[in-house]
Amino acid sequence: MKILCPKCQVHIPAKHLNIQTMFGMCEDCDEVFSFDPQLQNQRPLTIPKGLRIDRDKRLNWSHSRYRLLGGVCALFGLLFLRAGYAASLATSSGVPMFVFGCGFGGAIAYCGSALALNRWTMSLDETHLVLSYRPVPFRKAKRVPRSAIQQLYVHEKQGTGRGAGHALYDVFVQLKSGRTVQLVKSLTDPASASYIVWHIENALGIIHRPVAGEYVAAPHVLARSDAQPSVGSLQLASPGHADEAGALSVTSTGHDVDSRRSVISVTDASVTES
Repeated sequence: MKILCPKCQVHIPAKHLNIQTMFGMCEDCDEVFSFDPQLQNQRPLTIPKGLRIDRDKRLNWSHSRYRLLGGVCALFGLLFLRAGYAASLATSSGVPMFVFGCGFGGAIAYCGSALALNRWTMSLDETHLVLSYRPVPFRKAKRVPRSAIQQLYVHEKQGTGRGAGHALYDVFVQLKSGRTVQLVKSLTDPASASYIVWHIENALGIIHRPVAGEYVAAPHVLARSDAQPSVGSLQLASPGHADEAGALSVTSTGHDVDSRRSVISVTDASVTES
């Protein structure tokens, strides 16, 4: 992978990268920066429950809380349609009853079928990022030109109405023109929203950069499929002794916070935390 300067976007050669400290230096603009966020963006994530990738590498999901409601509405619409048809045969005003029953019942059944059967599908073709709601035609697909995408990010908001008090998560596309486009609305799972951002940015080769006000998932929410480094070291100059160095090391014995132990040692003096 390539590491880019976050200020001028120039490729940084390996000789100007320090793997131990995760810092790099740009010769073009003299920027000193941490490249650990760029490495984090490249590490694969574990796909959350509720999302799936099909054989065509399209990302699919549905709002499960609406599927039962959609099924009930579809059944109600069909029953109303049947009742309207029966009433039209039994009364003299058959045509108006038939039209009303077909119109109202058919609309309810159609909307309910869309809620019960449809899934969101996100895909990348040669020119666009496409978000569609299929198989029942119900909503117009969103299409964002690939060449216009700067990056994606997650925004956290508070639900309203019955969802008041619960956090919801929207996915936005930040365009190179400076505008933003809402791509996905009101996801209940922060891991799913974060995975969508990672999946699209990774497919487009985009290195994610922090956006003011964006939601950043905690490590226990954003599960990654590879193990994180458990030990690191940083060489420090020892105060008062230009030719001596100290060492900082952090070791982890497990995933529980209580089982972690850090040791700080410096030449001439040592402090131990356990």
